[in-house]
Amino acid sequence: MARLNEQIEIAGGGAGARHVCRCGRDLGPVTENYKRHALMREGPVQNAGPWVDPHSIGGDRFVCRQFFCPGCLTQLDVEIAQRGEPLLWDARIRMPDEPEGAEGPEGANGPEGASKPEGSEG
Repeated sequence: MARLNEQIEIAGGGAGARHVCRCGRDLGPVTENYKRHALMREGPVQNAGPWVDPHSIGGDRFVCRQFFCPGCLTQLDVEIAQRGEPLLWDARIRMPDEPEGAEGPEGANGPEGASKPEGSEG
């Protein structure tokens, strides 16, 4: 089985490929952001560690999002984002039968519809 990270494996292949936690819990198809199928805790950026904005310079504009497996509560990922921004789809598997440049039914950033900043290339 291929691995997405230390906790998540890719089970199956082709259109039926799935994200699966090491405990066996299904975290959705690889055509979707697995974070949409995980438990999420959102809090102040300081939750990421004691040296992350210790003086609260960013105020409450930024949040720390922690993602956990709903089956075993293993932490799957952490992201820092602006409050209200869509989930980051930072790890996407392109299946061998998928053409280059294909983004799946939900686009490059998933159903959350994140867009690239103005003036960015590509």
